[in-house]
Formats: sequence, structure tokens, C-alpha cells
Amino acid sequence: MKITIEMLSSKSACAEGMAWVAKNLPDGADYQEFLDKLAAGDHPEWAHWLLQQFGSIDAVKTVSAIPDGTKHIFAAGRLVFEHSVSVVGFIEAGEGIKAGEGIKAGWGIEAGWGIKAGFSIECKLAISCSLRIFAGLCSWRLPTPEERRIACANLTNGTVAHGDLKITQEKAKQ
Repeated sequence: MKITIEMLSSKSACAEGMAWVAKNLPDGADYQEFLDKLAAGDHPEWAHWLLQQFGSIDAVKTVSAIPDGTKHIFAAGRLVFEHSVSVVGFIEAGEGIKAGEGIKAGWGIEAGWGIKAGFSIECKLAISCSLRIFAGLCSWRLPTPEERRIACANLTNGTVAHGDLKITQEKAKQ
């Protein structure tokens, strides 16, 4: 799906966002490319708005490496990490997030459906998904207690189906 200025206007996008799009994506862009540009431009609030307005699609964004300086990753569909990852900012996917090893976000993790990780899942603030959360799913050996850990300040939505939830003290600082 291609996101255009006309589509954004019909959804009552803010003036600042529309000006940014006119400058950076005047011809519009594929939904995932649009989200990637918003992530690179450090506009997580606009990416979140876009996902709320247009919902999830049946697509997979696979991340095998995260370049230095990356603060955000957004996916219009399912987000799959091939290796252990660490993100400074916020991770959000319209459908699910899956990592072969661990998932670590500086702030929050949000998925439309579920979150699956071969090892631990960690963030400073909230974890949220519509369905279930799995940590420590590595199939080649038994995971250690640390590798089964799901650490966050707040589990706002979702059910821990596999792993050990640890609520951190960051919540008290908010």
C-alpha cells in the first residue's frame, strides 16, 4: 500500500507532519518505507499515529542488523529479528515481533498481536500486545532463568505465556 499526502490529509494529519511529508516524501511511499523514513527522521509519534490510522498489513520486515544510531524500528506487519537486538528507543509492530535471540528496547515494546523471543525481552517502560508474550523459546538447549526473563516497568496488555515477568523500578520514576 502506498501512503500519499492525499491519504494523510483525509485522515486529518497534523500540519507539521504534512509539511515534513511534503519535504521528505512528496510522491508518497510504500507503507513500510514510510515507516522506515519516520523512524530514521526520529518521529515515533507520527509512526504510531500512522499505524493507528492504517492498521497492520500482511507483510514481514526482517531485521538482521541494526545500524549505529538507530533509535526506532516500526513495522506495518510482522517484525522479525534474525539475531539478538538492542534498540535505544521504541519498537512497535502492527502485528507481531519475533526475535531468534533477545529483544531489548530502550523505552517500550508494542505489538498488535504477540511478542516472541528466543531469549529475554527487556525495556525500560511498558510492554504491550494483544495476545501472548513468549521469552526463552530457544529450541537447541534449555534457557537459563535470565534468558526466560521479561523485564519492564509495566505490562500494559498481553499475557505472559512463556517466560518470567519481572516488573522493574523504572515505573516509580515516571
